[in-house]
Amino acid sequence: MAGFRRELYFIIVGECELKYGGMALRKYIEYIGFLVIFIVLLIASNGLNQYMKALTDSTFNYALNIPVQIISSFIFGVFIGSLHFINEYKKVGSWKVNKERLLVLGLPLFITLVIVNSHYLGITWPQLIVSFSFFLLVVNGIKYVAIFLGYVVISSFTKKV
Repeated sequence: MAGFRRELYFIIVGECELKYGGMALRKYIEYIGFLVIFIVLLIASNGLNQYMKALTDSTFNYALNIPVQIISSFIFGVFIGSLHFINEYKKVGSWKVNKERLLVLGLPLFITLVIVNSHYLGITWPQLIVSFSFFLLVVNGIKYVAIFLGYVVISSFTKKV
């Protein structure tokens, strides 16, 4: 079949072309897959947070709500940084951990999450730290801190070529 070997072109919205058997179609499928996983993860994370909120409203026990929010947001941040990690994984070379990035960005974010969680364990802190933790909880900033920590952790792994 001589016609089968011929490349087929499909015009999609303006100048964007999909090649049958080419790399362009594969990239589109990867991005659509990434978008679908992103939406599923977003819905699952939101559903889990809603469930934990309902549970804490009925039991008045907030000790489990914050760690679940942190873990789900951390996983979300890891997912956001996974594109960088996948690109690094495809490279040839040895793995390298960017220790400076983890020390300067990751450690303060991790300490912030630990301090916010430690209030539920009965650990007392100075008033300034308590006020900052309360502010993070009120404005849902703890989710953003956890997302950023997840992104920093996963994007700190690179390959030395």
